[in-house]
Amino acid sequence: MISSIVAINLERYLSDTDLPVTDQTVAIFSDYLSLLQKFNQRAGFTSLIDDDEIVKRHFIESIALLVSVHATGVISDWGILNAVDIGPGGGFPSVPMAIMDSRLQLSLVESNGKRAHYLEQIISDLQSHGILANTRILNARAEDAGRLDFFRECHDLVVSRAVAPLNVLVEYSLPMLRDGGIFASVKGSRVHEEIADAKNALEELGGQLVTVSDLPLVTTPHQQSVVIIEKKGPIDEKYPRRAGVPVRRPL
Repeated sequence: MISSIVAINLERYLSDTDLPVTDQTVAIFSDYLSLLQKFNQRAGFTSLIDDDEIVKRHFIESIALLVSVHATGVISDWGILNAVDIGPGGGFPSVPMAIMDSRLQLSLVESNGKRAHYLEQIISDLQSHGILANTRILNARAEDAGRLDFFRECHDLVVSRAVAPLNVLVEYSLPMLRDGGIFASVKGSRVHEEIADAKNALEELGGQLVTVSDLPLVTTPHQQSVVIIEKKGPIDEKYPRRAGVPVRRPL
């Protein structure tokens, strides 16, 4: 039953993309869905209970972000992509993205200890399919992760879904990126207001807006957009500010 729901949705929504849907792809996402169901009551990964909705809202919409990043052409000739997901919960959007694009090597920054614990179990089980090698999970706040020497200014890609306003996300994400790295986020109907509010943060942190586009593949009741920002230079060591400050006093 689960595998048929997964197969139908993957084939329906990815048929017009260059992303292949194989038997292995269906098996991986079917196991992923089963693992989410297994741990959700304890971890609170999602409020959705319908399998079809989970596949659409979490798997397909995450893959849609990958399609948007591919469409920019920025990463087309890059090799291995060191990618960070800020606040992934059950692994969204980065794990579905990495399942479909094996170049992504993931660092998942999850501040909730219980979610980080169960997410680690999900990743471990999915690795039996020969995927997600070298994935690491940091049980830390984004502000703290961005100040770690081994984690700072060295990643190619940072992604996030619905964690914070854009001006806050810019301060979380850009310190993690190397020069020329990309931050990609899914935003809602206030996207243009959020971009305007983030103008100062972008100037202060050396970010440049690359594109704003509709989230592809799926039609949702509420508008969803993809914002892609490129980091253009080094960042002052005072950023990100200490935990909680970016939310209380956004740039």
